[in-house]
Amino acid sequence: MNKTQLIISGLAAATMLLPVTASADDHMSASGDKPFYFRAGVTLIRPDSSSTEVTLEESDEIDAIETAFNTELVNEGPIEGSGISVGDSNVPTVTLGYVLPYADGHLSVETILGLPYTVEINHTGSLKDEPQLGLPVAFGEKLGETKALSPAVSLVYKFMLEEKVRPYVGAGIAYLYTYDSEVTNAVIQSAFGGGAEMEIDNGLGYLLQAGAEYNFYENWFVTADVKYVGGLDLDAQVTNLDVPTDARTTAAGIAGIPLGKNTTTVTVDPWAYSIGVGFSF
Repeated sequence: MNKTQLIISGLAAATMLLPVTASADDHMSASGDKPFYFRAGVTLIRPDSSSTEVTLEESDEIDAIETAFNTELVNEGPIEGSGISVGDSNVPTVTLGYVLPYADGHLSVETILGLPYTVEINHTGSLKDEPQLGLPVAFGEKLGETKALSPAVSLVYKFMLEEKVRPYVGAGIAYLYTYDSEVTNAVIQSAFGGGAEMEIDNGLGYLLQAGAEYNFYENWFVTADVKYVGGLDLDAQVTNLDVPTDARTTAAGIAGIPLGKNTTTVTVDPWAYSIGVGFSF
């Protein structure tokens, strides 16, 4: 090969490499000059919930009354066939992400925040359909509700960065914080003194996600993804229940006896389906 042929061959090879080099440079510029991204959207949270049987722990006062009157006011222990479930929620969510300065811009870390939302807590099984704790009627479906916050942190890997449509997968941790829990069930409140209270523990779980973003204009994109949060086993309890008294205890001037507390462990494991729009900066 002579000198002229060598130059022509070199130019041809360089020309063939230009699109690849430009695409890589463009991407590195995007992740370097605009390493942050923000998106806002809405998330449907659908818990795959289950629970242990609700267990009644009698108070010392109940034990003393049952011994004194040789009677059984309530049955201590698990309530056969009982359970608790968690309802669906729609949550406005925002995500702030940062493209890490290695792995050619494929890796990013993002924080996902949802606005406070209300979660319904429902009876299942015998608590919903059958009379319990000496009452003539069943409790019905709804037990109460709680406010919740569920922040999450995830490490995300994006594929096909040079394309308009970019699939991604991720993994991280999610935290569920509950507050202002309350019993709203009318049967419970009217039958047990009106002061029933509910408490639900907070929990930490793992997060898995998969989705895709579509770069529709300059630095703007839309996304759709699904997340699964596992390992959320939360202890829940209802307290401040006053047992219904019979004729003998009422005649003896005994009323408003603290029943004890109902406890259960609820496994939440929610699926979260999200859509949103965002931009890099």
